Amino acid sequence: MKTKNILREYERLSTVYDRKWSRYLQATLDKAIEYCSLNGQEDVLDVACGTGELEKKLINAYPNLKITGCDISSDMLRVARDKLSGYNNLSFIECSADKIPLEDSSKDIIVCCNSFHFFKEPKDVLRECSRILRENGRVFILDWCRDFWVCRLLESLKNNFDKAHQRIYTVNELTSLLSAYNFKILVSLRFKVDWFWGMMALSGTKII
Repeated sequence: MKTKNILREYERLSTVYDRKWSRYLQATLDKAIEYCSLNGQEDVLDVACGTGELEKKLINAYPNLKITGCDISSDMLRVARDKLSGYNNLSFIECSADKIPLEDSSKDIIVCCNSFHFFKEPKDVLRECSRILRENGRVFILDWCRDFWVCRLLESLKNNFDKAHQRIYTVNELTSLLSAYNFKILVSLRFKVDWFWGMMALSGTKII
């Protein structure tokens, strides 16, 4: 039921999403690129890529990246494909975040921005990330952070009114999840976007 709610929500938002969330997307995705510490040669997977705004920023900043974006919403992916149709080193896959049709040990870095709070089974998502990453590959997650009082209030509201919502995590909670799936934490920080959004960014390297 939660998956159907997410799909309905993003079917409704797909054509206006970039415009409605423009300021928020620009601010948070700029932070994602800053904290990802890319060298520009990686093979990247973007989990829950939405309309491809991060892909657009990444490919403009690092033209030699190879990027795959995946999302469960065909409507959001349609916008992404139309927006970025001219790039040969960029592709999109329609799938859920816990069942991604990619080979084992095939990606250098997996990023997930502004989406982790939607995942019903976050452990399954992290297990899939670990499978797909090469040894010493990195996972990077940027999302809302319940360490901020505004996000605690937001979670209370969403639990009552947003059927697609799952859970907003604290830094310690997300750190524990990553550690449980053999990720050594490299980056762990909190920051604000404007006066409202309390965010966190965590990065971990896959260890055997």
